[in-house]
Amino acid sequence: MGMFGQNSAIVSNTKVVSKFVLAIGGIGLFLAGISPLLANLIRTIPPCVVGGATLVIFSTLTTSGLRLVSMDGFNQENSMILGLSMASGIGFMVAPQVLEKFPKFIETLLADSSVVSGAMVAIIIQALYMVKFPGNKSDKVEDKNKSL
Repeated sequence: MGMFGQNSAIVSNTKVVSKFVLAIGGIGLFLAGISPLLANLIRTIPPCVVGGATLVIFSTLTTSGLRLVSMDGFNQENSMILGLSMASGIGFMVAPQVLEKFPKFIETLLADSSVVSGAMVAIIIQALYMVKFPGNKSDKVEDKNKSL
């Protein structure tokens, strides 16, 4: 079972939304946490299998995000936010040395998690767009609501 956003990718892939299945998964994770025997059994899963499953989950999650952006359209603003956040998420992980001159907490925050760095860049760019072009997004939403 994935945590947080990965759950949507798992549901999208399996089409299982039952609370019973979620409870069974939670119980399994709890037991693995308190039972060294079960934890060691899980550790026997080959890294290539875990990597493959992770690749599928995160590619589905990325596709879901792209689908969400495409519903609003790939205008200049959305393309800039999406492109820079994805590039920073990947870039800071691949080349963490670019953050060496920053304070240690920023280096740790951005280099340790590509999701966090990508999200932070997206939030900052969105905020800059809102400051530079106030009311731009809300006008579009109001226009769409009027047409409905």
